[in-house]
Amino acid sequence: MPVTEFEECDNPRRNLLSGERLRNFWGYQPVSFFAPKASYTGSGENGGTVREFKALVKALHEAGIEVILDMVFNHTAEGDERGATFCFRGLDNPTFYLIDPKTGRYLDYSGCGNTTNCNHPVLRFLILTSLRYWVTEMRVDGFRFDLASILGRGRDGSVLPNPPLLETIAADPVLAHTKLIAEAPAWPAAPTSTAARAGRPTTASTSSPATTASPSTISSATTRSTTTRTARPTRTAAPRTSPGTAGRRARARPPPSTRCGAARSATSPRSSCSPRACP
Repeated sequence: MPVTEFEECDNPRRNLLSGERLRNFWGYQPVSFFAPKASYTGSGENGGTVREFKALVKALHEAGIEVILDMVFNHTAEGDERGATFCFRGLDNPTFYLIDPKTGRYLDYSGCGNTTNCNHPVLRFLILTSLRYWVTEMRVDGFRFDLASILGRGRDGSVLPNPPLLETIAADPVLAHTKLIAEAPAWPAAPTSTAARAGRPTTASTSSPATTASPSTISSATTRSTTTRTARPTRTAAPRTSPGTAGRRARARPPPSTRCGAARSATSPRSSCSPRACP
């Protein structure tokens, strides 16, 4: 689960008994790629979160347990144009996010309102610096990249054959001995339309290929297999013929095999049960 600072107050639900507003500790609404979650500290002291996290990693290593961080670089808690401003939007909106040049709205490949512009030089440097920080300062052993297909998209949202960010991560000497895991979702990655957000039926978009670009050094942690089913052959009886002619039964030719998979509409929201889901 993500442990970087995230928005926990975006949950509109309330406790049915007390009426108290519920908080969202799922962790997939990041507002920082560096700071550990402040509310996870036990001491409450200034800087206590960093010290306690380092102590945690050290204790786990002494017990022979590696630490793999779940990093959410594909979107932030700022949401779409109706969301709050926490970080990137207030600094340089078109640099940090993918934006439709015609409408000025966010391209929502993440299903969470916005998509980070991961292969822009500024954000690319920020992400690489974040990974180096967690390795050199916090001593973690690797990373799981949430919705990793977005890390391979260009500034216009298209899938790049050789994404600069992924090539930089693969060639970085600090990250050379870390474990890098990419989440590869089964659904096509395409912008979520306004109609889809409103719950109206839509058709899948064909403007964005559902291709995941990743280097050979990054392995897929959630590869979904597609089951192939072949229809059972059926038998049909030939009509009875006149006396003296032997009745024959012809075996029907089995239909060609068909494939069925867990394909989803490109505009459908992400499953709330997935560890990658938007809270």
